Amino acid sequence: MATENPTTVGSGTKVITANVDIQKTAINRLVWWTIAWAILFALIGIANYYDRHYLTNSFLTSPYIVMLIYVVCSGGIGGILFSLNYIVAHNEKGDFGQEYYLSYYIRPIISALVGVVSFLVVAGGLLNLAGVATSADYTSFSTILTFCGIALLAGYATDSFLDKLGDLASTLFKSTK
Repeated sequence: MATENPTTVGSGTKVITANVDIQKTAINRLVWWTIAWAILFALIGIANYYDRHYLTNSFLTSPYIVMLIYVVCSGGIGGILFSLNYIVAHNEKGDFGQEYYLSYYIRPIISALVGVVSFLVVAGGLLNLAGVATSADYTSFSTILTFCGIALLAGYATDSFLDKLGDLASTLFKSTK
């Protein structure tokens, strides 16, 4: 975090706090950006529930589309939780710098995509998790919660999940030269 830089003005000392104010403004914008994504994901999830239960001839009533929308929102919310947690942590430590801005701005989007990938990898059977059936009924409440929980965790731990995905890809596509 930027520190106050004193400068001499005439015979006295005046403290310029412009850098601190710019830093606080940037963090506030980042927090509001993250909250806006949280509201968007919540509204999409609620709309998905409404469409699923009250519309009949919509493509959104397909259990696969419904599940994809839920895991997108869950992964995104996981990324939002990560962002808010670490924004607060860096702000409290006073080491929140400009190098963090881009990663926090794009984390909700990346985490939403990671949520989808986690669903595809687990539902497709590429990654076995105890108690998760790959041929599950995608309309049951417990199945929806399971995949949403996995997507939320993958969205929160995006870096770790992508590392695990890299290991999986290396194993599957290992060269036999």
